[in-house]
Formats: sequence, C-alpha cells, structure tokens
Amino acid sequence: MKLDFWVKMFLCGAGMVHACSRGMASIQTYQDEKGNWVLVSRPNPSAIRRSVPSEPSQWFPIKALPFRDEIDKNAKQWDLPISLVLAVIEVESNFNPKVVSRKGAKGLMQLMDETAKDMGVRNVFDPRENIWGGCKYLRYLIDRFDGKTDLVLAGYNAGPGTVERYRGIPPFKETIHYVRSVKEKHEGYSKLLDESSYRMAKVQPQVQPQPERRARAPLRAFVDEHGVIHLTSGR
Repeated sequence: MKLDFWVKMFLCGAGMVHACSRGMASIQTYQDEKGNWVLVSRPNPSAIRRSVPSEPSQWFPIKALPFRDEIDKNAKQWDLPISLVLAVIEVESNFNPKVVSRKGAKGLMQLMDETAKDMGVRNVFDPRENIWGGCKYLRYLIDRFDGKTDLVLAGYNAGPGTVERYRGIPPFKETIHYVRSVKEKHEGYSKLLDESSYRMAKVQPQVQPQPERRARAPLRAFVDEHGVIHLTSGR
C-alpha cells in the first residue's frame, strides 16, 4: 500500500482524538499542491504557552544598545573594529546623539560641520547618519596614516593636517589624553567582545552531518508563523 493511504488513516484518527480535547479547535486535513496529506491543528491561544528559546548574544555596552545595529553595520562596511567605533563614540559623546561640544562638534561621533559635509552627512543629529559619517571618516584617516592607531586618533581629534604638520601626535594635552583614553577603551572593548564571542562559540550546538537516507521520508511536523501545527507526509 502507498504511504499516503496510511498517512490519511492516521490523520483521520488523530483528528478524531484531538477534536475531543478541550481547549483545542477541531483538526483539519487537506492535500497540498503536491498531493501530500496534511493535518492542521489550530490551538486555542489561551490553552498553549509559547516559549521562545533564548540564544546567547554577544556582549555589548548598555549605553550603546540603541545604536547597536548601526555600529555593527558601519563597522563592517568600513572595515573597522567594533571596539574602536565604540571607544570613539564613548570618549566623544558618551553615547549621547544630541551633544554639542564647545568647538561645535555634534552628535554621537562629534563631527564638525565641515567634516560632516565632506563625508556626506546631512543631519549630524541623526544617529544613523552620524555613525555612518564618523566611521567613514575613521576609514579615511586609517588609509591616510597607514593604519597607525595613534596618528588616526590624533587626526580625529586635532585634524589630519595638524598631525602631519607635527609629524606625529600634536603636543596638546587634550589630544594626548584623547589618544590614550580611546586606545584604553578600544583595548578593553576588544577583550570583552573577544571573550563574549568565545563563550558563544562554546555554547553553540554542534550540528553533525546526517547520512543521506534512501528510504521514504517519515511523517514531518512543523509549526508555522501563526502557531498552526502541520503534520505531513511530504518533504
């Protein structure tokens, strides 16, 4: 006999059993477009407690969480360490998108109007544009100073022209302190993110490859996005 015959018999029997259960709607059966018999249960939402498995997430500073997607996306786009972007934002604005410095630097990454214009930023107080422009500027400085972190950070604070004029970190207390602070936070964030990634890797389940089956596939059950349970003989 064909498998579909036994599936149909099973579905009909299962439908009768579940139809008698309290708190559950009647079981429905139908054939899909491939001719497979499918059993559908429509559970009463009040009778079922849905649980979503919790997945480990990489560590991130609490203040930076509202901007996490933009930081991740732009760090990847401009090939920057996330820890560096986090460190610059914290030292520049402490994750405040509306702050304005005494010199007129604005937003999360404290862009001056001229720099924002050069980077193509129209609204410096929009976190998405500000992070995009700040990361683009960091990439520009990294390329200009051959990836030398001290010079990149000094250029971000005092301007690249000033760094070139002094042939190194300018002898300004503010710039010296800025470079040291950002580097310390960059290293700290880098360590925390690396440790977080390591913990995530340890708890991730190892998926073992399954041998190819030649026999007919068994019954398959799945739940769709509406919480509806399907049982089918199809693949």
